[in-house]
Amino acid sequence: GYVGTVTFETDAAEGTYELPPDTTFEVADDGVKTISLVRFDEPGTYCVTVSDTVVTTATGTQIDILVIERPVAASIEITDYPTDVLVDETFSIEVTVYDQDAAVHVWYEGTVDLTSSDAAADLPAQYTFVPEDRGVAVIEGITLMTPGEQTITVTDSEDALVTDTTDPITVEAAPTREVDFIIYDMFAEPWGEFWDLRWPVYEDAVTLDSGAYNTMVYSTGYRYKPGTDWLYQDIVFAPYRLAIGGSNLPELNVNNPQFMPLMGSGTGEGALAQMDLYAQYLSTGWWADYWIPEWGSNANWPGDTWFPATAADGYDMGVTYDVILNREAAELWLNMPMAADPTTWWSANGASYRTAWNNWILSEGNTRVDIFNGYEWRYESLGLMMDMSVDIDGNIVLKIGHFSWGFEVLMCRWLDDPGHGVQIINHQPWYEDLSLMVSYGEDASDLFMDAVCQWSLHAVKANGTVDSAAWVWEPVRIDYIPSSTSHPNSEFDPYSTLSYQSWNAADELFSYAVMYDTTPAVFQLNEGETLAFILPGGVDVVGYEGKAVPAGSWSRLAYSDDPSDYDALRVTGSMDLGYYVTNPSAPIDLDSMYDSGILLIEGPQTFDQVRWPSSALYHGSPWIEFDIVPLKASEPSPAVVAAPEPSPAMVASVAPASTCAVAEAMSMVAVVAAVVLTVSALGCSVRRIQA
Repeated sequence: GYVGTVTFETDAAEGTYELPPDTTFEVADDGVKTISLVRFDEPGTYCVTVSDTVVTTATGTQIDILVIERPVAASIEITDYPTDVLVDETFSIEVTVYDQDAAVHVWYEGTVDLTSSDAAADLPAQYTFVPEDRGVAVIEGITLMTPGEQTITVTDSEDALVTDTTDPITVEAAPTREVDFIIYDMFAEPWGEFWDLRWPVYEDAVTLDSGAYNTMVYSTGYRYKPGTDWLYQDIVFAPYRLAIGGSNLPELNVNNPQFMPLMGSGTGEGALAQMDLYAQYLSTGWWADYWIPEWGSNANWPGDTWFPATAADGYDMGVTYDVILNREAAELWLNMPMAADPTTWWSANGASYRTAWNNWILSEGNTRVDIFNGYEWRYESLGLMMDMSVDIDGNIVLKIGHFSWGFEVLMCRWLDDPGHGVQIINHQPWYEDLSLMVSYGEDASDLFMDAVCQWSLHAVKANGTVDSAAWVWEPVRIDYIPSSTSHPNSEFDPYSTLSYQSWNAADELFSYAVMYDTTPAVFQLNEGETLAFILPGGVDVVGYEGKAVPAGSWSRLAYSDDPSDYDALRVTGSMDLGYYVTNPSAPIDLDSMYDSGILLIEGPQTFDQVRWPSSALYHGSPWIEFDIVPLKASEPSPAVVAAPEPSPAMVASVAPASTCAVAEAMSMVAVVAAVVLTVSALGCSVRRIQA
């Protein structure tokens, strides 16, 4: 092998180049050697000649070596950024560095500085290019925080003239969480036939015939004998409807649907879902008109004669789900692969999904949120049918029919579930005729609910009067029995041994100390939330004087169908805002929030109540009385006094089938009726099932 020495020459001008020194080959080189340190300082075309230092005729020349000008960063361009973002929404930009010839500077390894017109922006201070970028880098983690038109500027850290600024980016405030609670249709809900089924089993409530105003007498089971006669604790209750409209609820989303299980392994990216749920106690009419036609041919149908069964106690609840899922949501909720044929997949997996869903709801009701202390029984799944189809847009449509004991209590637990980060409403009445619609997104959801509520609007003596009639609304919790070894943590525990003085109208134990029949609550009204009461109009609203009924009144009503003692206290008049307790240490002026039959309370508000030494509440808060003001004898009785005509907006908020009487459109209603936005967005209506 060659072991000589070679020398180097070039035709470049003296002083404008650098060549290697003479280099000697070694035996190990085997005649081939890589020699570096060739540099030209000026652009041009050159040649390099290599010659043996001894045999000078042994030469080789590389010609046409093209040397171009060294590229330098001359300009920057920012691309691939959004034109509109939300406050606190993270995005990226693409930055390209060009050289003096307007070509991408593929060798650029400099550092750029990032600034923004938004002083509160959160973005990387610098970014240093690496060889792998080849002059083009995607810079991530940029967040703008100030609404308005904002820009991002990128500048070479060594040359301030090498810079670019984005076009204005419109920054919009992120949608805020808003919830409106509307209490309306007081007394209006007719008593369903399921109330008649309850009496033979429980003997605790008797409905009163009051025409358009429906009331009931409930006997708690507590009795006291102050003299010769036993006196029973009675409470006169009335139904009302509650509408909830929520928008941009981050606690509900496709990854935390709350009212449906997650059975899949998808990420939820791109997932959208719509759920329409309805729950009501079974009646013969609904059974014949809906359940048999809709589910009678299903393989899991319990049979046309399953209801009414001999064991029916009036608490058999029917629940229907109509769920629409895009394929991403179906993968997340059902574990249906994106590429699967839905019909084939359901044929193979529908039965196992039904079993898993049944296990899930039993676990929810009996373990995770345990309904027992609010129901005095475990959650029972009495029947479960399912069907799956595909709509014209390729979405998965899942229909569920479910019979249960305890769903109404489970719904209370779901709507106030800190364990899942869900706190829609902490007032927990007993629900019937409940419609719930949720439009799920990746990050937040819109919700609309409408339901009849029982056991939290009751007749009392109007505070500050001798014996005038009033109705009080107070928030409650669903637990009404104390803890046991199997079912600990009842919220009723602090009240199980306490008593309060009864000012309950038409109570045999009126003015005596009586036992609590449920758990009082403090209503949580947060920022972006409103609580509205729409009172019935007219001068014939029913009430009961704040007096005791005679001993034996409950027995005569319950077992002899004799309501005369209660009728003797019955009065009628107009309904108006009366006494209230909002917070003893920081009272809230509800009078300033009341106008023409509408009470509108805007959050945030801090409610509280007089408390026992143990910190247990004396009553729920806010405690709001609505007086029944009889027509004065000197005033002529109008021939017809109707409730205010409902405004179109408010009618929409409680759905077309509702026959509710609500107040006329007015400035306050514009706020109260914000629920309509949610209903319109969901495109749903409320079903009213009446016996």
